[in-house]
Amino acid sequence: MPVTPLFQTQLLGMVRNDLGFKLFEAALDGARTLMSFWCGQVTSTMKADGSPVSDADHAADAAVRQSLKRLGVDAALVSEEGVTGHAADTETFLLLDPLDGTKDFLEHGPEFCVCLAAIHRGRAVAGAIVAPALKRAWFAGETCFAVALDGALEPEGAPRVLHIADRPRTEAPQALISRRNGDARSEAALRLCGVSSMKPASSAIKFGLLAEGFADIHVRHGQTMAWDIAAGDAILTAAGGLVRNVDGAPLSYDNADQDFRNPPFVAVSRADLLPTVLSAVQRAS
Repeated sequence: MPVTPLFQTQLLGMVRNDLGFKLFEAALDGARTLMSFWCGQVTSTMKADGSPVSDADHAADAAVRQSLKRLGVDAALVSEEGVTGHAADTETFLLLDPLDGTKDFLEHGPEFCVCLAAIHRGRAVAGAIVAPALKRAWFAGETCFAVALDGALEPEGAPRVLHIADRPRTEAPQALISRRNGDARSEAALRLCGVSSMKPASSAIKFGLLAEGFADIHVRHGQTMAWDIAAGDAILTAAGGLVRNVDGAPLSYDNADQDFRNPPFVAVSRADLLPTVLSAVQRAS
């Protein structure tokens, strides 16, 4: 499948930021759909892999797809809930998780989000994460932005640029760990990094929190999928951070041959933290 004109013109510089904003708009429509279910009755079933899926997942998936069509973002889309187009045949496609943090959502917890990313030649080049119950969102192309949302999930003011290098550095880094899917190896590696704290959080909001400077390190050995973290990779990278596998290489999301499963990875807010974190991961394994 050829690369569409949209992506040919929206992969560089400020024009890429326009793509990031369109992904934010589409993810926001999905998030509004989720909130229409959040305080009501939600029907859910279990997938073959033991993870839950609800009617809210499917409704948000449909809302994002409709929004992308309205915005003119025409590309193959790989979603946790289904595939449109054939991503294996194109170098540019979209990755969608219409409800990341389904367990939190079903228990009426606030740490769930919609994740949407654009992938070009295996790399996440733009992305958006919208966490409607937290009234926060992040999106990125060339630049990373944070957005506060009001009660109607409309942006409050202009998006705020996030640039990690502009912030003062703290003595000891802080880490984020998975609230529901933590693992002993990841936490052992974080202790070897000398972190000052390990704060639990759910879903891909961890990448937004890293980009905003609320923490510095996240390590994950447990299973994740490409649609779980590609948007966060685009956001954190645009803010000046890094997402790498445990060998130090960038993650590739053009991994249909692996059913879009990710390897273990580390995410850091600053490049100078990466050698210490990778060394700790090797020692903890």
